[in-house]
Amino acid sequence: MDITVLQEFIDLAQTCSYQETAANMNISASSLSKHISRLEDELGVSLFNRTTRNVVLNEYGVVFLRHARKVTELMANCNKELQSMRKHNISHLTIGFWPMLEHYGLLELIADFSNIYPSIKISMVLAEPEHLMFDSDNCDFFFASNILTKEGSYNYIPYVCDHL
Repeated sequence: MDITVLQEFIDLAQTCSYQETAANMNISASSLSKHISRLEDELGVSLFNRTTRNVVLNEYGVVFLRHARKVTELMANCNKELQSMRKHNISHLTIGFWPMLEHYGLLELIADFSNIYPSIKISMVLAEPEHLMFDSDNCDFFFASNILTKEGSYNYIPYVCDHL
């Protein structure tokens, strides 16, 4: 059963007009009529009493309307929740870095990451002094020298070691 057909049914039950519902749903009246007929065939009952002038819900239609509204509401809530989850999943990263560190292959590393994960959008933030980035929520992670990191207050992974 197609959720769009349920929405068409609900609208038709409210308007009692194939023409008006077809206009509301941006489909032709003949397509709407076919959708409703297929729905009735699938359910094994007629949902409307039809005359040449109007269409009115019958007793089966009244029961089905109550459930169709619940199904479309559940589907809308499900879509909202899924969309909210997608927003909370990582789809954007903000990377902070200290200017001196760009000479250590950082840009190439990020370019490689972007090629592997093209759906993740990356913003890069050049930061001085870097401790300001640590103390705010401006970055998802930060490339920094370990000179300024506060031992124990951040999770860190060494990226490159350099010796003078």
